[in-house]
Amino acid sequence: MSFLFLALLILGLLYIIVLPLYRKRPIVLTEKKLLSIVFFAFGFAIFSWQTFWILWVSILVLMFLLLYFVSFWVTLGIEKVDLNTALQKAISGTLTKSETSALGIKLLEPTGEIKMRSIFQNLIIVTFNLASKSAKQKLVKTVFQKFIDNYFFKI
Repeated sequence: MSFLFLALLILGLLYIIVLPLYRKRPIVLTEKKLLSIVFFAFGFAIFSWQTFWILWVSILVLMFLLLYFVSFWVTLGIEKVDLNTALQKAISGTLTKSETSALGIKLLEPTGEIKMRSIFQNLIIVTFNLASKSAKQKLVKTVFQKFIDNYFFKI
């Protein structure tokens, strides 16, 4: 049974990470992709590590709770300037009113804030602090992801 979860975890990681690299596109780990990784890692932890399964399960539960309450993406292979440009294009393409601040971009019409934090040169965490889950905010996130997918991978 643990081999099945290991095979599914490897196939999932290949689909999420290797396929965009093969197409020379940046890797964008959205909430759904991160939750699927945590789900398969959770199953793998339960069936594989018999001795330290409580430690692994507690770490994965904490990761799941973090992903559930904080909305963020992890991007790899795109520079912060290009990411900011893609966000500006997504905001203007969806006719959303916004203003830039030192920490990120504030959405005015559906209230919220989008922040970008650079961990390494091309590893950026994008957090979404959105007050309400409106259709326009979902549209901004979807168009933003589509604009990110149009860039080429940079090391």
